[in-house]
Amino acid sequence: MHNSSSDAARERWERLVRLLRADADALVAEFLERIREVPSYSQGMVPDDQLAEDAAASFDYLLRRIGGLPLPAALQQIGPKVGRDRASRGVPLDDLLTAVRLDFRVLWHALQARCQAADMSLLVAQAEDVWSVVEEYTTTIQASYLERTAELARERRRERTALVGSLLAQRQPDRALAHRVALALDVDADAVVLVAASHTADDQPLRAVADQLAAAGRRVHLQDTGRHTLLLLRWLGSEHASPQALLTDARCGIGPLATGLEHVPEAARVAEEIVDVLPPDAAGPHELRDAWVWLVGDRLGDLSPDIIGEVLGGLAAARATERDRLVETVRTYGSCGSVQQTAAQLYCHRNTVVSRLRRFQELTGCSPTVPRQAALALLALEWASES
Repeated sequence: MHNSSSDAARERWERLVRLLRADADALVAEFLERIREVPSYSQGMVPDDQLAEDAAASFDYLLRRIGGLPLPAALQQIGPKVGRDRASRGVPLDDLLTAVRLDFRVLWHALQARCQAADMSLLVAQAEDVWSVVEEYTTTIQASYLERTAELARERRRERTALVGSLLAQRQPDRALAHRVALALDVDADAVVLVAASHTADDQPLRAVADQLAAAGRRVHLQDTGRHTLLLLRWLGSEHASPQALLTDARCGIGPLATGLEHVPEAARVAEEIVDVLPPDAAGPHELRDAWVWLVGDRLGDLSPDIIGEVLGGLAAARATERDRLVETVRTYGSCGSVQQTAAQLYCHRNTVVSRLRRFQELTGCSPTVPRQAALALLALEWASES
C-alpha cells in the first residue's frame, strides 16, 4: 500500500531543501561571518575568495546529500580538496574541524528559520540524518587533511636531508648554504649544534634517543650518510657540559660542539671517526676526551707495534702475575692521577701503589707520574690490549 504520509513528509523535506539551495548565498554569508571567530581564519590563513568558493561548494554538497539529489563528479571531491588545501596552508586541524562543523550549525539554523510550525516534527525526524551527512563530510576532510600533512612532512624531510647532505659534503660550507640549512632545521645559523654518529647497522639506540628528544619537544634531525647515521641537535647546555647524558646508552661518537652550522661537517667527521675506532666492548657515547687513545692508534697504523715493543718490552722481564698487577695499577693511576684513590680502588696500601709505579718505571723507562711519559705508556698499554 502506498504510504501517503511518508510521501508528503518527503515532499515537505525536499521543499525545505530547495528553499535553502535557492538562498545558498545567505548560507555562505552567515558561514563567512561566523568563521571569523576561529583563530586561524580570523588571521587570514585562508583568503576570503577561497573561503567563499569552498563554502558555496560545501553547502551545495551537503544540501544535495540531505535532499537525495545527484552529486556531480567535481562536487564529490570538495571534501578532499578542502582538507588538502587547509593542510597546505598550515591551518591547525582543530580549527579546520571547528570550521567544518560550523556548516551544521549554519545549515540547521537556516532549516529552523524556513520551517513552518507544521514541519517542526519533520525537522526533528531529519536531525540525525543531517548530522550524519555533516559528520561523514567532516571525516572525509579530516582524512585528506592528515594525508596531505603526512605528504608535507615527507617532503620537508626530503628537503632537510638534501640540504644537510649538501652541507656535510663541503669542508668549508658557505654562509648562504648554512642559512638554508638553518631554515630547514628551524634553528639559527649560529646555533651551537651537537653531532653524534652511530654505524647505520647499529643505529637503533641512537634513533631511540632521537625519538625521546622529539617527544620532549626538541627538534632533532637524523641523517643517513651510508655507513653512518648522524644525529643533529641544537645544544642547550653550557659550553663545558658533557652531552653524553643526553645520549644515554647509544653506542656512538660525539663530535666537538659545532658553533654555527658551517662547523657541522667538521664535527660530523670527528664523530664518525670516533665511532669507527671504538673497540667492540666500548659501550655508550664517546667524546674525543674518551676516544683519543684509539684515534691516535688508528692514525699511527703500522707504527703501533713498534711503539708497544719500545715502551712495554721491558715488562717481559717480570713474571706474569707481577706484570698484570703493574699494568692494572698504572691504568688505574692514569685514570685518576691520585695514589690515594688508586689504592682505594685496588684495595691495597698507598705504599704498594708507589712501589708498583716505581717498578713499572724501572722495567719500561716510563714514569707513570710524569705526564708526557705517562701518556706514552697509557697509549702503549691501550694498543697492546687490542692487539
